[in-house]
Amino acid sequence: MSLQQITSDDIATWDSLDDVADTLEKRGLQPEPTLGEDHELVLRLTDDDEFMVLINAPPGETADSFKSRTNVNTHTGLVATDNFEEFTFITRIRSWDAHGRTKHQQVSFTKEQMTSETGEKNTILQKLNAIEFNKPESIFDSLYDTKQVVKAFYDTLLHARN
Repeated sequence: MSLQQITSDDIATWDSLDDVADTLEKRGLQPEPTLGEDHELVLRLTDDDEFMVLINAPPGETADSFKSRTNVNTHTGLVATDNFEEFTFITRIRSWDAHGRTKHQQVSFTKEQMTSETGEKNTILQKLNAIEFNKPESIFDSLYDTKQVVKAFYDTLLHARN
């Protein structure tokens, strides 16, 4: 299967978990319709039974409400707000905080960012397009990489000084 690029237009039309799954299929992720609970859709990340869970959060719920849904085989979730306007990737990492609780990484974006003229859209699209089937490390290496953000910060700071 050849991988396709995810575009801002793809994300701008997300109105259901099926829409999100269809887009992530462009990166090789495969739907697993027999897995998941209500308001969830599960995608296979690897041949070795590693999964990503897509979650449609009920009104008033945030991504933090779903941290406990990340387990051994579904270490990453993508939580969509009930109106499909905001999205948060949340990934369990293999370490614990000082109180013995599991640590998580998060990155959020909105549909509005996909239609704006700012560079935020391109950063999110680059991160999404780095995800590949059978390469779960691409989630850590791309979604949570801060190099672009740090570079933009320093470029802005340098520009402000001149």
